[in-house]
Amino acid sequence: MKRQRDAVEQAEFQVEKAKVRHDQALHVTLPRREESLKENKKRQEIALAQMEATAALKLQKAELELKKQAMDQEKLKERLAKLTADRKAMDVLAPADGIVYYGQPTRGRWPDVTSLETKLRPSGQVASKEVFMTIVEPRPLFVRATVSETELEGLKAGLKGLVVPAGFPERRLPARVQTVSRIPIASGKFEVRVEVALDKSSSDLVAGMACTVRILAYENPNALTIPAAAVFTEDTLEGRHYVYVQRPDGRAEKRFVKGRAIGGRFEIRSGLQPGERILAEKPQEES
Repeated sequence: MKRQRDAVEQAEFQVEKAKVRHDQALHVTLPRREESLKENKKRQEIALAQMEATAALKLQKAELELKKQAMDQEKLKERLAKLTADRKAMDVLAPADGIVYYGQPTRGRWPDVTSLETKLRPSGQVASKEVFMTIVEPRPLFVRATVSETELEGLKAGLKGLVVPAGFPERRLPARVQTVSRIPIASGKFEVRVEVALDKSSSDLVAGMACTVRILAYENPNALTIPAAAVFTEDTLEGRHYVYVQRPDGRAEKRFVKGRAIGGRFEIRSGLQPGERILAEKPQEES
């Protein structure tokens, strides 16, 4: 009986214990778990809302960044193309066959090459559009000559002459006047372009060499000439020329003449006859 009573008490105790756990679970544990789940759900809903709100902005930002990268890539491609073209342009190719001269000529005259030494070397710099090299065809050659304004009379295209190279003074090269400038290239100076006949023996003549041009602009085998110092000019607007002719009685006759001075001589066209004697200086009474 005692064992049965102990068993019943033990069973009652377990039942009470189970009731306590049931009440605790029903009124404490489960409500707490439910509240925790609700709080967790609420946090997840807030996080989801935030993510949904910022996802569109992030997507837009990512799209803008992608577009920017695409534009940067295009700019890099353009820059690469320009750099490639610039690099290709650095390879200077001769546009024609010929001889290389340093610098740029001015009417056939070449600059001193020492002025380009600091530029035409590694790490040297050449200015934009600066001519630092010229390719010259070796043939044909022509001469650029300069004549003074007082020598223009009678000088015209077609006249024949000779060219004497400064480096080979014994040579005589046939030449012909091609053009005569009608506009001065400097004060009182005019340019004459002369064609030169060159053969294989003249292969040592190159552009830039100096020479003397001899042109017969006027010839009159029967011309009557006198020393130019014996011809005087009136100090008048017309400026007529005159000489002093020695008469048979020894007196001096002032006579007007027409002609022109050529070098140190004066060609008489009218006013004097062959055989007449003239004075080299003015008479004392005229001085």
